[in-house]
Amino acid sequence: MTNSLFGVFLVLIIFSVLVLGALGFGAHLYTISEMTGGVYGSRLNTYADFNLGLSVRYPSDFVVNERYYYSGMGLDNQIQGVSFSVPESKLKGTNLLQGTKASVEVIPNMPTCNVRLFLSDPTNIRSFLEDDVLYSSALKKTNDRHNEYEELVYAITGSSPCVAIRYLIKTAPVTSYNAASVSLYNRKDLLSAFDTMRRSLVVQK
Repeated sequence: MTNSLFGVFLVLIIFSVLVLGALGFGAHLYTISEMTGGVYGSRLNTYADFNLGLSVRYPSDFVVNERYYYSGMGLDNQIQGVSFSVPESKLKGTNLLQGTKASVEVIPNMPTCNVRLFLSDPTNIRSFLEDDVLYSSALKKTNDRHNEYEELVYAITGSSPCVAIRYLIKTAPVTSYNAASVSLYNRKDLLSAFDTMRRSLVVQK
């Protein structure tokens, strides 16, 4: 009888540990699913494209464009992908301009994958490892008469097809606005939102 009770007690303990572990893991997943960039989003949706072979999480109010092409490498070298633009409501009152977005881009049939395939005349090229993903990254800044365009590109080294995520940030000088109505955009929060997307990116191999 004693052995029988001990067995029941042991089963109950193991069951309790498993349940608590599952609850803890579920809470961890919930935390991850809600983590994003402050004022640029509070909840994440999941986007999956089986043709491109990828999935990514993005702030739920970002605007998705599944017909996106990057043409910065020339009209004969357009890169297919999907973009996620900061909504108009999050631009108001800041010097951040329409067209600010993160995009996931894919180049098929490449023997190697690096940032030079996605960015002409890049600067600050570097490679780094994060969460077991090796990135080839670079920066490019351009200006027209008034506005600044900043591109941060992270190509996933070794991915096939070659995949990269691009941050495109468009800004205007605050001095071009009424000083009382516009302030500098929250760069830390925007990069946090884009970084959350990059870290959530899953590429089918």
